Amino acid sequence: MKKILTFYLWLKNRLRKLKPTQLLILGFFSYIFFGTLLLTLPFSQKMDLKFLDNLFNIVSAVSTTGLTTISISDSYSHMGELILMIMFQLGGIGYMTISSFIILARGKTLSQTREKILSSEYTLPKGFKISDFVYKVFIFTFIIEAIGTFLLFIEFKSANVENPFWSSLFHCI
Repeated sequence: MKKILTFYLWLKNRLRKLKPTQLLILGFFSYIFFGTLLLTLPFSQKMDLKFLDNLFNIVSAVSTTGLTTISISDSYSHMGELILMIMFQLGGIGYMTISSFIILARGKTLSQTREKILSSEYTLPKGFKISDFVYKVFIFTFIIEAIGTFLLFIEFKSANVENPFWSSLFHCI
């Protein structure tokens, strides 16, 4: 237990010394690492997939390029698709924006480090209130995705697509 605590304190000290841009990059790499790890687990796949395919799909999701090396619906289970959807959101909205929204929604304020990282991520003009920006990004995204999901659901249902709601939500995100 003492070794774990020592490692935790060492890591915390090292992270505090990083610049906002370095923390942002570290965050993206950690999401890519954990997303790839989750996609390689058996419950995420319908068939055996190569590690490189999972890595490519997660990097594509986080970077919002939308490229794939395989058929998503044929290769991944609903859990794998859910992992990809989460990674799409983290990449599209930004993991710092999502985590900041959660902090703000809980009634807390953003730390100076978090505000510096968000400012670095979005290069907002001086005097722009970060918390207002975070709320607006999150709400706008939710509204557009809800409308898109509804419209796609109508089309997918009329085309007799299997699981029309899931398909519309996945494609909208």
